[in-house]
Amino acid sequence: MDAPTMPQLAAALRDACARAAIDAYEEAGVQGLCAEGRFEAAIGAIERVTLPAPAAAPHRLADPIGAAGAALE
Repeated sequence: MDAPTMPQLAAALRDACARAAIDAYEEAGVQGLCAEGRFEAAIGAIERVTLPAPAAAPHRLADPIGAAGAALE
């Protein structure tokens, strides 16, 4: 299996952040927090999302332009 591409990593991170925020917002509502408290819980959940390890695609993360950028020089 090929290493994930930058768009795939970005989509996975976006989805993880969205899911964490929604879950935390809903849980805070169940606990009786006001809208501001629910929002703060959602932001906190996003801050705690674990980022993918750079080792998953080191060549893509280190050089996001890739060989195409060299051709432009």
